Amino acid sequence: MPNQSVLILDDSLQQAELVSDILSQAGYRTTALSNPLQAMEELKGSFFHLVLTDLSMPEISGMEVLREAKQISPETAVIIMTAYGTIENAVEAIKIGASDYLTKPFSTDQLLITVDRVLKSQQVVMENRLLKERLEVSGKDEFELVGNHASMLKIKELIHRVAQDSKTPVLITGESGTGKELAARAIHRLSVRKENPFIAVNCAALPVGLLESELFGHEKGAFTGANTRRLGRFMLADSGTLFLDEIGEMDISMQSKLLRVLQEGEFMMVGGTRPQRVDVRVISATNRNLLQEIRAGRFREDLYYRLNVIPVVMPLLRDRVSDILPLVEHFRQQYWRRHGRMAPMLTPEAQEVLQNYNFPGNVRELFNVLERGSLLAHGPQIEAEDLGLVCTPAVSNAPVSLREASEEAERQALADALERHHWNQRSTSSALGISERTLRYRLQRYNLRKPRS
Repeated sequence: MPNQSVLILDDSLQQAELVSDILSQAGYRTTALSNPLQAMEELKGSFFHLVLTDLSMPEISGMEVLREAKQISPETAVIIMTAYGTIENAVEAIKIGASDYLTKPFSTDQLLITVDRVLKSQQVVMENRLLKERLEVSGKDEFELVGNHASMLKIKELIHRVAQDSKTPVLITGESGTGKELAARAIHRLSVRKENPFIAVNCAALPVGLLESELFGHEKGAFTGANTRRLGRFMLADSGTLFLDEIGEMDISMQSKLLRVLQEGEFMMVGGTRPQRVDVRVISATNRNLLQEIRAGRFREDLYYRLNVIPVVMPLLRDRVSDILPLVEHFRQQYWRRHGRMAPMLTPEAQEVLQNYNFPGNVRELFNVLERGSLLAHGPQIEAEDLGLVCTPAVSNAPVSLREASEEAERQALADALERHHWNQRSTSSALGISERTLRYRLQRYNLRKPRS
């Protein structure tokens, strides 16, 4: 795995540098040391994906280094190297937390194969933990970038071009539910970073203090409850991609710290004393108009231009009606994978309702509507009434602009959804596939208020 950081510790500096040279030529970032105390200081100050340590050293044994390394940075993998390998030593090292064991003398192939296997295993563990956290928070199924409308074909082509550059920041904009995170994941999968982590952070989900710790990590004792050192998402995404969702919700004080990372490539852990350096591509997304946020003093102009090097604007579902039925079929395939059976087909009337609906929540709302229809269908097919949508025809012949017509349709759709859910904002936002924050913003924008009893 290229570009991972490795610390090599051996009481023979010549041996440590030999291992370092081999790993460097294979694309790893290496630090070679012969002093265990210095190695411990390096671990406290910088994150290493892997530590390769000699077992027999005069001052501190490799077992002690292993214990200390796992205490300082539990996410760091450790491989023990020894010329005095025994089964007992190997078993003890594995019990303490070593990922593998190399007996000297080892060949270059043995070294590279072992390091590659350990780092791949470590990455799987990290990504599984992050995926579990993400699913616990969202509890929602993802959808893919499906569709052959001209606007979607243009986005797919742009994503392929953007992915060829693995460093330049990307800003993805668009309404909620248009697939901004999926576009970010597609850029990552098509880039040279695809074998390394993709880490997503929802900037709106955490208050300022917690967001700083989440992004940059914290040292043990940095604040009440910080009982162990914890890596931030920037460290976990090292050599990969960091996706900052809802960047427009980030507090202005955090924006300056993010700007420093983008400009300098380094940051300070909460409670830390030494800067940490990482190699991360940052992709951010928002449903807000950041230029308006800048004028309102809520977003830094210098950060905007740093993030918006490559803009990607996701198309609205209501502007690509021809993609609705392909998305329906894609949903049915997903439903089969999740539930072990195919979702019901839609009647022609149900298909017509979908194609005439405005979808203020875009593709996410479409999938929620289809999920509901699949559960409520009484027969072998989803009927129009199973979808629970109300398509209100135009009632005025007065000429209006396309934007005015779109906004009026969205306002009416919101009003209908609120009525169906008795003005319960949580239920309404869930049904529409948008966040409560977005719903409140649109209620204020369209001056929608609950009628008095």
